[in-house]
Amino acid sequence: MKSPTLSAHVAPVIVTSLVCALLAAASMASSAQTATQIIAWGDNTSGQGIVPAGLSDSVAVSAGDSHAVALRRDGTVVAWGDNAYGETAVPAGLSGVVGIAAGGAHTLALKADGTVAAWGYGWETHVLDGLNGVVQVAAGHDHSLV
Repeated sequence: MKSPTLSAHVAPVIVTSLVCALLAAASMASSAQTATQIIAWGDNTSGQGIVPAGLSDSVAVSAGDSHAVALRRDGTVVAWGDNAYGETAVPAGLSGVVGIAAGGAHTLALKADGTVAAWGYGWETHVLDGLNGVVQVAAGHDHSLV
């Protein structure tokens, strides 16, 4: 049997919905190209497409509507882009982070102890007192899941 190959008669398929779904971004996209480099493209009206100089050792990235967040190998978080609702104002002293999620205008960080830090647009950041044992965080435009 002949192996399938891409030929001139095969039209390329644009998979923007897959890219957006994987990156949870409305108007920009980001990609963890390697474990240490982030590349961003798309809408840059709020600086969300400009990865901060010197950002290294990134192990995860997430894109919100107009902001982005990266998790560094050392468990710290870097955020950039629009900060109209405090979505890029990483809480002072935040460390021990093992997972991140950027929502419409809010950001979530899962800590190694199973607790969650949240900041940005008000009502999404109301993490219940005593919430622990969390293993994953996800953020939509106007909601969060743990």
